[in-house]
Amino acid sequence: MFDTGGVPGTATAVEPIDPDDADSSDADSTNDDSTNDVVSGLDRTAKLDRLQELVERTRPVSLSHERTLPVLSALEPLLPYRGLQRGSVLRISGGSGATSLALAALAGPTRAGSWVACTGVPGLGWSAASEVGVQLDHVVAVRASERSWVTVMAALVDAFDVVLCGPEHRPTPAQERRLMARARERESVVISIGDPIERTARQPAWSDADVVWSVGPSVWSGTGLGWGHLASRRVSVTAGGRRSMSRDRRVDLWLPGPNGVTIVDPADVDGAIPGASDVVVPFRRDRAG
Repeated sequence: MFDTGGVPGTATAVEPIDPDDADSSDADSTNDDSTNDVVSGLDRTAKLDRLQELVERTRPVSLSHERTLPVLSALEPLLPYRGLQRGSVLRISGGSGATSLALAALAGPTRAGSWVACTGVPGLGWSAASEVGVQLDHVVAVRASERSWVTVMAALVDAFDVVLCGPEHRPTPAQERRLMARARERESVVISIGDPIERTARQPAWSDADVVWSVGPSVWSGTGLGWGHLASRRVSVTAGGRRSMSRDRRVDLWLPGPNGVTIVDPADVDGAIPGASDVVVPFRRDRAG
């Protein structure tokens, strides 16, 4: 028997050769199989490399809990991941306390350099906002008519890190869904102040908000029977919502307090202001003098 492995153009009588492969030998076939295996392996490697590249390109730049905007430390227990998560909606209800709490929520992002747009909230007190820590040079107030509000809101979501909207305009459920989808895409945070006269008779605006803050009755300190001035306010805030916020959380806050927005000391059962006098003596004019 002759070994014809290295001689091209020969054929063996053991197995008929396809006419199309008449110029190939067993050795060439073996070499071709080896070559094909190598090429196939290279193709698989290249495909895996391309797939890995695609995964890297589509993977989020950071984890969801890292894509957050910072807030005041007193508000961290009221939020998942202890910050305002980008692409989410926060709804705040509770009358005048809701507005103060919304301003407190803006303090952290503006201090960190984020830009905030406000629309549909004509009664904002800028002096109060500054007192709770909002950097006013990073806040823009935009007025919009009822007809153009949704268009304006969509443009603000595209351009700003946080958009604060009030009860002046009420979006329809379809408009809410589109704005929420846009906020997720643009990684903007929408904060909505609920209507203080809104009741369970109708569905509240932004009913599918990711996080919902409800402000309880306020207790003010600093006034007496016709004297003094409002110094501090104690409120109870309940936080709920969807997914990680499905279980309610409750925090008692000074909004504001002697040291700004802070958590009430659990040992302070009576709600007294630290350092305040237990007895307030009114000023009286001595008529005899």
